[in-house]
Amino acid sequence: MEALVSRQRAPNPKQLQIGGNTLARKLDQFPLSTAARYPWDEYLDGSVWELARGEDFSCSVRSIQGAARAQANRRRGTVRMRTRRGPDGREIIVLQFVPPAVAA
Repeated sequence: MEALVSRQRAPNPKQLQIGGNTLARKLDQFPLSTAARYPWDEYLDGSVWELARGEDFSCSVRSIQGAARAQANRRRGTVRMRTRRGPDGREIIVLQFVPPAVAA
């Protein structure tokens, strides 16, 4: 029988090796986000928007409401919101951004 020769790669200095197992790797820089999940610049343009769960957002109603508040806060304004059920039973959020001059 031939002896099996173990061919291991040379260790990568950016990978954490413990007991021969690769656990993690070191990056040169923090990766930038490629795209926002939701078009907040559009949703927070001052118009009244109706967002349907499962079509316009996939998270819980509470999560999208929290995200809308956080995005409005980043723009130094507030957001008006109402929730309701659509004719098909889906959860609907109606939102409108209130700019800082009006919110004050």
